[in-house]
Amino acid sequence: KIYDLINELSYKNNIGTMETFKFYSIATPEQKKELKQLIAAKKYKQGWNLIQQVTGVKLQGLGS
Repeated sequence: KIYDLINELSYKNNIGTMETFKFYSIATPEQKKELKQLIAAKKYKQGWNLIQQVTGVKLQGLGS
């Protein structure tokens, strides 16, 4: 199921894929749950913001 979630977050040229993997390797269980809920609600911008917050990596063209 994790790959389905990652697929939902992917975009042109798969930019952000490594950050998404990094997120899942360092995020708390609560943060992972929050991301899953954001994706389910189609709140992708908020999802990218969470990934940026947790990983410390600014994604170009996504999030705030």
